[in-house]
Amino acid sequence: MLKIILALAVILVFNASAYAKKYNFNDILDQSVNNSFQLKAADYNIKLRAQISKEVRSEYFPTLSVVYDNQYTKNLKDETGQNQIVGDTLISSNTLYKNVLRFRAQYNLFDFGVRGKKYAMSKSDIEKEAAIYKRMRRELSEQIIGLYSEIISAYKEKQCYTVLIALYEELFTTKERLFVAGQSSKLNVMDEAVNIARAEDRIKLANIRMKQALDKLSGFTYEEYDANSFEPDDFGGFFVDAANTDEAHALILDYTPENKIYQVDLTNKARELSIKRREVLPKVSVYSDYYFYGSDRTGMFKAVSDLTQSSFGAGFSINMPLFDGFKNMAQRKRMKLELEKIECEKQHVLHELMAQYNSIKSEWQGYRTEYEIQQKTLGLFREKFDMIKRLDQEQLIGKEEYLSTEADFVKQKLETELSYIKYVSASIKLDIFEDNCLERI
Repeated sequence: MLKIILALAVILVFNASAYAKKYNFNDILDQSVNNSFQLKAADYNIKLRAQISKEVRSEYFPTLSVVYDNQYTKNLKDETGQNQIVGDTLISSNTLYKNVLRFRAQYNLFDFGVRGKKYAMSKSDIEKEAAIYKRMRRELSEQIIGLYSEIISAYKEKQCYTVLIALYEELFTTKERLFVAGQSSKLNVMDEAVNIARAEDRIKLANIRMKQALDKLSGFTYEEYDANSFEPDDFGGFFVDAANTDEAHALILDYTPENKIYQVDLTNKARELSIKRREVLPKVSVYSDYYFYGSDRTGMFKAVSDLTQSSFGAGFSINMPLFDGFKNMAQRKRMKLELEKIECEKQHVLHELMAQYNSIKSEWQGYRTEYEIQQKTLGLFREKFDMIKRLDQEQLIGKEEYLSTEADFVKQKLETELSYIKYVSASIKLDIFEDNCLERI
């Protein structure tokens, strides 16, 4: 009878997967990444920076332009005279229609490396946005790991206490018979009733925790979950191998996204300061113009058809600021202070990052020790339970002792599984920090 009841309990728990939907950790992580608006925005920032870099690169090419000018001038004294030039303006003393079609090519020949530094800054900005994306994905992965660990732990508790309820109910029936036969006290019967009530409460609490974690997970995956039908796997088959020792884990700050972000900021700020220094130096550019022009005294369209005359001109220009009210000097002093501030912020952020990593590593070491202890304890419980089973087969012990031992073994198995979940979760977090796990899981 006992074996039939336990078999039914196991069937109810484990064969419920026929009605449950299985979920894989890797799939949920990928789904969260694909549906993250923050990561999508970060990805767009990478693409935008790439386009901005192309815009900056355009300064390496010459500019070509065409201008068409149609003008009517009238001599108010109705006299014919000489054309006058005032500044850059040509004043005609005749009454006529004029047309000019100009083609211009212009090229920035030399600017003391300003153009190259701007282009290098634009390329570095792409690397910075990629590092930001990497950091955001790491933070998202940590959140998903925490939620998934909570879901698996609650799921395991529901499974375990469902089996325990069947055992406690059988114990309750057995002790009640012994009480009726006068071989046990009423207190022993009530102990099992309390155990049943506690197990039911643990299932309810585990279901609440699982539902809360699933609701939070839905905010990342945009999928609705049912706590009664959700069946998680154990981190997609991720396992901790023998090489997972203290020496195998180390965080290299130079390779972290945070270091990359601040390193780009420092480099670009230094380039910006260098550009400011070069802005006071002369800039040399060359240009060439090709003109088609014509005129007519009687009509505009006749002037258009008279674009038969042409001319060509070429030259170079040098542009150098002489005095800007000390603006450039003030800007350079400001940039030097900003450079020092970025370096200070970098050291602070990297210090906090290392402290966070050390905290996770300390937790991982603690969970590893806890798991090793739980494994040893489980081995002792298994050895005792195997011995009890042999004694039960030989009918040398009572049913009460057999059921109690099996219940203790099931509870210890749960404690071992929960400690393993925490251990694996911490191991994955460490790998993510060390920038290995996103390719591994």
